[in-house]
Amino acid sequence: MNSWSISETKNQLTIQVQTQNIQAVCPICNSTSNRVHSNYQRSLLDVSWGNYQVCLKLSTQKLFCSNYI
Repeated sequence: MNSWSISETKNQLTIQVQTQNIQAVCPICNSTSNRVHSNYQRSLLDVSWGNYQVCLKLSTQKLFCSNYI
């Protein structure tokens, strides 16, 4: 996790988390890669916290494996 922010509206609390991993390990061959395939965002709604609906937004990257070209 490289950065995060919290914003509040009348009935919603939004937590924005952004990852910027430069390297990741392939779960198949265990090699390290830094070749970005794409960026994507996932949104999760959780149970209410007090009067607020909680929304977690996670922005992250998918990487190519360097061994599977």
